Amino acid sequence: MIIMSNNLWNNDFNQPAWAAKGEDCSAEGRIGGLIRAYRSCMPDILGFQEMSRHMEALIMENMKEFTDPNGGKARYEIITGGYTPILYRYDRFRVLESGHRLYDTSFPPYDGSFNDADSKGYTFGVFEDRSSGKRLVVTTTHLWWKSDDPASKSYQKGSGEARAFQIREAAACAEKLSARYDCPAILMGDLNDELGSPALNAVLSGGWQETHALTVGERNDTRGYHYCFADGWHHDEPGEYVHAIDHILIRNPASAVVNRFCRHMEKYFEPLSDHFPVYIDLTL
Repeated sequence: MIIMSNNLWNNDFNQPAWAAKGEDCSAEGRIGGLIRAYRSCMPDILGFQEMSRHMEALIMENMKEFTDPNGGKARYEIITGGYTPILYRYDRFRVLESGHRLYDTSFPPYDGSFNDADSKGYTFGVFEDRSSGKRLVVTTTHLWWKSDDPASKSYQKGSGEARAFQIREAAACAEKLSARYDCPAILMGDLNDELGSPALNAVLSGGWQETHALTVGERNDTRGYHYCFADGWHHDEPGEYVHAIDHILIRNPASAVVNRFCRHMEKYFEPLSDHFPVYIDLTL
């Protein structure tokens, strides 16, 4: 099965800098390329970040049902979850349990907000394969974004600690579901942190593993994001995985094999989001 994560860039309207160049970064302007990518990769379960309700409607309008490249019918449904919904193959999976949680805005003893526009949270689902009965917990999350480096323009004291607290909350939920349904769990999303950070250490030290490290076949070693914002976009060097902030983690992987770790890095995707879709090919 294909498990994918993608931060869509929450931007519904065209921006002046884009319009001046004859480009369109609105939801309608980008939806065609996004659908092209998702239909090409055919994810079984796709966890989003930064998806507005408007973009969610456009995604479902185009992904509800269509014929896949092999001639079969693919039918998708969505678990609505604020800015972090989950799209899944309804024709392949039934949902046994699902939910959505927002992270707290405050994070004592630090000052300020740690959840802008209620966009940071997590959405989960327990999926059961309709043919085999095998189960999988999938959680998608978006963590707080500001830097914990005092030298950074986006520095906010406590940001690293807040991300670690948030991901532990999402991981704890996934762990309980994994134990309840006796199955592996996936925790993925835009973690806004690299390997070695407090957030990643918080879960890796607690029994979660990087699917990138567990992959037995093809593996993409790039960082997975580039410049694409309100003032325009440009092509960046692919970078190295050590600087990746989009991660797919797994817990209780004894009954699972990570066959491939991939990114959809086609040229046409560069003006669609600052994050390339990341996905794994997982066998239960």
